Amino acid sequence: MINELGVVLTEKDEKISVLMVMPEDSRPEGYKKIDIKKEDEILMINKKWIKSLKSFEEIYNNLDIDELVRMSVRRDGELMIVEFKKIDPEKMPKGRKMLIRSTDTGEGEGGMITKSFAFSSDEGAMEGVEPLMGSGLIVGESDKKVIVKMKMAERDFGIKKGDEIISINGQKVISVAQLVKEYGKIKTGEKVELGYKSGGKELTASFEKEEAKGGIRLINKKHE
Repeated sequence: MINELGVVLTEKDEKISVLMVMPEDSRPEGYKKIDIKKEDEILMINKKWIKSLKSFEEIYNNLDIDELVRMSVRRDGELMIVEFKKIDPEKMPKGRKMLIRSTDTGEGEGGMITKSFAFSSDEGAMEGVEPLMGSGLIVGESDKKVIVKMKMAERDFGIKKGDEIISINGQKVISVAQLVKEYGKIKTGEKVELGYKSGGKELTASFEKEEAKGGIRLINKKHE
C-alpha cells in the first residue's frame, strides 16, 4: 500500500503494478491530483529498479519523512514520472480501515494474507457499508435508501458516489443486506443490471459480474 496515494500494489512475474486506486478523497491534501492509475507498472523508485514488492517496501521505508519519492511508471507503453513527498503518518486522514484478503497464498489467517490501510477521511461515513465484489461499488444506507458510499477506480459504468441504487436485475432494492444477497446469487460472467437515481433521473447500469479474486472486509476502526 502506498498510503499517500491510496494505491494498492500487486506483484506477478517480477512485475509490480497498481491493483487498485482508492478515490481521491481518501488522500491527504496536496496528494489528491497526483496522476496514478490502475495497471500502471512501477519500474523504479528514486533511480533504483524494483524487482519485487519487498524491494519496493525496503527502499520506501528507508526514505525520510518529507523526502521526495520519484517513481518511474509505465502506462500503455509510455514512460512517466510520478512524484510525491513521503508523508508523516500522523498527517494521514483519520478515516476507516479496509482489509484486503488475497487467496493467492497459503500464508496468514485462514490461508490468506491480510493487509490493512486507511480507507476514507469521512468520519462515520463508512458505518454499515458493504462492497459489491467485482463491481467497484461500496454501498450503505441513508434515510432508508441504499446509497453508493464509495466508488473504486476499477470499473466505470456510470454510477457515481452518492447515487441511489433502486433495483437489481429488475428487483426492487429495499436494503443493503437484500442488495448484497441478490448480487451474491448472480454468477460470474452473468449480466448485472442496476437501476439507480442520479441527479433526479432514473438510469440503468449494465455490466458482467467479474470474478472476485479475494475478499474485502470493512472494519469500524479509526486509522491510527
